Formats: sequence, C-alpha cells, structure tokens
Amino acid sequence: MVATVLCTTGLKVKAADGSYGAGSLLALQGVKGAAVYYIGSDGKKYVFPDEKTYMTWYANFDDVVRVSVTELDKYANGGAITYRPGTKLVTTTDTTHIYAVEPGGVLRWIPTETVAKALYGDKWYTKVQNVIPGYFSSSYTSGSDLTADKYPTGTLLQVGSDQYYVDGTSVRKFASADAFEANNF
Repeated sequence: MVATVLCTTGLKVKAADGSYGAGSLLALQGVKGAAVYYIGSDGKKYVFPDEKTYMTWYANFDDVVRVSVTELDKYANGGAITYRPGTKLVTTTDTTHIYAVEPGGVLRWIPTETVAKALYGDKWYTKVQNVIPGYFSSSYTSGSDLTADKYPTGTLLQVGSDQYYVDGTSVRKFASADAFEANNF
C-alpha cells in the first residue's frame, strides 16, 4: 500500500522516466495550493490528498520542488497517501467510528471510549482528524478492532526520555534522538 512505499527501505529503486528519484516531493509550478506528490521507490507518484495528510509525514513544505506538468506526467499515478501510522486518529463525516492507522493504510477501529483512553489517554479525542470521505473509502482498508491491551503498529511511545516504535508484537527502542529524527518523527 501507499504508506508502505513511504516507510520501506532497502528496496531496489525502480527508475522513473522523470528527473527526480524516490523520496522526492513534487508539486506543479505556478499553481498556488497545488497537490504535492511523493515519488515512491517503484517510480510512481503518490498524491497527498490534503495538507493535513501531508503534515503527518513532514513538518513543512521546504523540500517540495515545483516542476512542470510535463515533468509530473513522466510518473505514473500510484494512488493516494494515507495518514502516517501512529500520528493521528481518523474518522470521516459520515461515521461515528474512530480509527487508528497502521502501515499500509490499515484502519483499526477503536470500539469504545474505554479503549481510546487506555491507548491514548484522557484527551484521546484531540488526536482525531476528519479524512476526506472519498479517500477514506478508496485509500484505507479495514483491520481488526483494537483492544485496550495492544497498541497498533506504527504507534510511537515515550517512557521518560526514551522513545519506542510499536512494530506488531514487538516494541523497538530508538537508539538515540538522532535516530528518531532521522526517521522523520
């Protein structure tokens, strides 16, 4: 899925016909508020559906390169990018369900407020953002419901000054603050 394209390392990078390599951020020149695309390791362009989604991956737009439509056309469309796992909880205006996002755009429903509080604290609701309904139904897939005793994959935890990444059934400590920053967290 799209989020996997952003998170995976060590893959053989497929060359695209364009001038920009995997990891590049591109937007159409001369258009205010133009969509931003991520060039994946498969040589395709993946669109950020909105600024809220983009900001779960990046702190600013400093690395976005403005290019011509001819340059953008050199990359096949790969789809839409989902919220970065572990950053926000998501919903859409046509449901009362709240979800955590895992890698690959997998949604894990939070079935009760008790579960939400156990995993995200008393102010869990401040982490909820609305996703555009069309992208919600086409870019995300459903996973199993969450329980109060297991964090979803992609969750970042902090215990004291130590930071951890939940990776399925294991919890991995970041070696240092530099390692945390290097992973764009």
